[in-house]
Amino acid sequence: MLAVTASRKFVSRRQTKNWALQSYTAFRWFAVRIALEKLEIKRFVIAEHYDRWAVLADKIISRRRSRSPSIGVGQAEFILMQHGTLSGLTLECQSPARLPFTLKCRLASVTQLYAYDDASRLTFEGDVFSASCVARGVDVNYFKPMIELVQLHSEHRLRILFVGHPICEDLHISLYESLSLEYDVSFYYKPHPTAGFSESVKQKKWGIIVGRNFFPEVDFLIAYPSTLVSEYAASGIPAVLHSLDLDKNFSTGLLESVKTKLDLLACEKRS
Repeated sequence: MLAVTASRKFVSRRQTKNWALQSYTAFRWFAVRIALEKLEIKRFVIAEHYDRWAVLADKIISRRRSRSPSIGVGQAEFILMQHGTLSGLTLECQSPARLPFTLKCRLASVTQLYAYDDASRLTFEGDVFSASCVARGVDVNYFKPMIELVQLHSEHRLRILFVGHPICEDLHISLYESLSLEYDVSFYYKPHPTAGFSESVKQKKWGIIVGRNFFPEVDFLIAYPSTLVSEYAASGIPAVLHSLDLDKNFSTGLLESVKTKLDLLACEKRS
């Protein structure tokens, strides 16, 4: 009944009718919320930043506190773990960092935040948490996501990893074709774990890394801003960044940046 009602509300309201197809998630959302409300859980840990599941957990904690206000906040912890970059997929710099959209429903019950860095904390406080949540105080802890790197046998001393995504496949293929003509480099391509890759990528002579938990040790990445960039950076491996939607026809500056880095690395390895 709740799911049907929610679907009808989506269709009837002007501000949500364009998203009516998304109401297929309503049944599962209500079922999970009803189930969780029956459990005596004193600590929720979630790695979603602001989607419907984060809102669900936030509302459960809020309702539990309203029912037993005398128990205090310490009896119902809500811990949020950052799981990816919040800076968006472009290279536009803002200070402080902001989300590229405005959330209509902000989290009000978070008690602890595990963030990558101070810039991420500011984004959470400015765009994800409600004013009352920030005023009440959130205990902030910092951590760096780590990955285990694997040393692969490579034909060349220099190694580059393309962090792939279907949107920038043409860009990466263009860069690969230009660089492979001038440099002796072992190239690897790691597709997006859920978006996959096209036949055009398969036809190139780079090593395709298909395992979700397999990360080759390389000299640097060519990538759009992503969690993987942060994870490699924590292991001391830098990246040459580009916007996710950078057109290959306007990538001359990016190509020159990669060539400059390759020239410096080549000199270092010869010395």
